[in-house]
Amino acid sequence: MPPVRLAILGAGPAGLLFSLLVRRRYPRWRVDVYEQNLPDATFGFGVVFSRGALNFLERDVPDLYRQLLPRMESWPVQRIVHRDESVDIDGNGFSAIARLKLNQFLQELCRDAGVRFEYGRQIASLIEIDSSDLIVGADGLNSLVRHSHESRFQPQVEWLSNKFAWYGTPKVFDYLTLTFRESEHGAFVAHHYRYSQEMSTFIVECDAATWQRAGLDRMSDEDSRVYCEGVFAADLGGHPLVSNKSIWRQFPILHNSHWSAGNAVLIGDALRTIHFSIGSGTRLAFEDAIALDRAFGEAGEDVPRALEAFERERRPVVEKLFAAANRSSYWYEKFPEKMRRFDALGLAYDYMTRSGRMTDERLRQTAPKFMAQVEARRRKGAEGGQQKGAQAMTFKLTSTAFPHDGEIPAKYTCEGDDVSPPLAWSGVPANAKSLALIVDDPDAPDPAAPQMTWVHWVVYNVSPAVTGLPEASRKLPAGALDGLNDWGRTGYGGPCPPIGRHRYFHKLYALDAVLPDLRKPTKAKLEAAMKGHVIAEARLVGTYRKRK
Repeated sequence: MPPVRLAILGAGPAGLLFSLLVRRRYPRWRVDVYEQNLPDATFGFGVVFSRGALNFLERDVPDLYRQLLPRMESWPVQRIVHRDESVDIDGNGFSAIARLKLNQFLQELCRDAGVRFEYGRQIASLIEIDSSDLIVGADGLNSLVRHSHESRFQPQVEWLSNKFAWYGTPKVFDYLTLTFRESEHGAFVAHHYRYSQEMSTFIVECDAATWQRAGLDRMSDEDSRVYCEGVFAADLGGHPLVSNKSIWRQFPILHNSHWSAGNAVLIGDALRTIHFSIGSGTRLAFEDAIALDRAFGEAGEDVPRALEAFERERRPVVEKLFAAANRSSYWYEKFPEKMRRFDALGLAYDYMTRSGRMTDERLRQTAPKFMAQVEARRRKGAEGGQQKGAQAMTFKLTSTAFPHDGEIPAKYTCEGDDVSPPLAWSGVPANAKSLALIVDDPDAPDPAAPQMTWVHWVVYNVSPAVTGLPEASRKLPAGALDGLNDWGRTGYGGPCPPIGRHRYFHKLYALDAVLPDLRKPTKAKLEAAMKGHVIAEARLVGTYRKRK
């Protein structure tokens, strides 16, 4: 009986690790890896893993973990720098390695296991490898495998508006750091961390308006690099930035409705992209490889069964992290406003709670020193330049009907009375002139393939003296005004998700102004009117899945 033939397109972390694992599991199988670039070619500089992200590797591939860890740079904290002040977040450790070094390490293991390579081989059509029993698309964002079966995979892509360029630098940083800086043209943030004893990754990001005002849309690669060196001169300490095809790009959020098509399957960035702000793209690539290998361990040579098991077991895990990454990326889309609103400690706290999943209790457990600073600020109160940071950490929104990240009772949904839940808030900033409330669902219509954010409730010009809204709030407090929800009417419309479990974000904004009568605004119109006036924000997230 001839051996099973596997064709792996792409020799990045996902393709290499899967090739290694499946070849170890089934030594008789033929595993061919096709890579259009040469073996020592790579783009970008380092890759980073959170401490938690390495736990899976230690559990699932312990020998690989033991060999990889000594090759990595590690540190126990993350640092936020804003207005020349540093805030360290303990317990938020990371490890990093040069992208090329990681690939070479995996290449060597693969060769030892009997994996075959064809570097410099450009596959123009899947017809060239149609004799394979399995085709694995580990060929990144511009995947030939995905493009060849686009109608089956059904990809969706959303392009974020921020611009970023991926540099390196010989400046060696102590920790993974987010450094926020202002130039005469606008706001910038750098994501930087060392990945060796000689080099660091240095990603520069800015909003589109700043990018255009600075003329970066018209600059050469060299001029852009010099400009960024100027913005971050205090942080680079005289060291240059190093370019490696460091063009300005927008981040694509890629998601596929289906993970396989016939005998073809996608893994890594070919399957979905994870925003670099949570440092989990390579982690997910590795986890995909491990899960796909495990599926073949269960199914043997039965390719359809293996691919079905892979998606069934892996999709729920991926969707949760994908959603968290999206929320993180949307935080960055608004970072210039965050810079204006918060001092360093306030910005660090807002950053750590950006996904809605990191509660104060979790932060006390994982980052006790950082939370001690936060709680000391709360006790001390706001003074002078510290005021904005304190506001971010004391403004809270709660409900007696459900806890943060808890399930919304059916009473407040289309399956019950469809009335608004009781809401209460505290810590309203002393200089607030009005409050605004927006309730929306970013998972519509299907959390596995979200396409829009559905708006459930819009209220504004609530007096800062008001401390909450009672259950079934059909009559607003004096002076408050209604906006339109996505049913085209005013008032509250409860959760009614057509598919799966959705999240419902209750967002309360403290404004430094009373807004004019916007005449039943949509969420977008209200957000435009609030721009530049938000001084604090509180969030409460509830979930719901229909029972019928």
